[in-house]
Amino acid sequence: MSTHLIEYPFYREVAASEKLFTILDDKGIPTPAGSDGQCSMPFWSSEEKAHAFIQQNSGYSDFKTYSVEWSAFCEKWFEGLVKDDLLVGLNWQLADGDNCVTEPEILIREVLNCLKAKPINK
Repeated sequence: MSTHLIEYPFYREVAASEKLFTILDDKGIPTPAGSDGQCSMPFWSSEEKAHAFIQQNSGYSDFKTYSVEWSAFCEKWFEGLVKDDLLVGLNWQLADGDNCVTEPEILIREVLNCLKAKPINK
């Protein structure tokens, strides 16, 4: 699947809910290395998608979903991702497949662009 078919829906869905989701177990959040050796922290645009990943990948059966408010992601998580030189995984489907990853700066920029385009509710 082309990454733009994953990326842009991810950005729009996060902007709409102002939340994103990751997974964790008693050891923390996974940061697996890709084929290039670069580590990524996975995020999903909905709790249902994160939960589906857990169910579809037996190595993650002990993991739970974890909700992150967009404001907390921008204020705290982003800095940690950059400091730890981590990429972000977007709506992963398979633990051992080709998954969409991007730079944290791109995730922030694109979700902010979607937020700017969001209609104002009165």
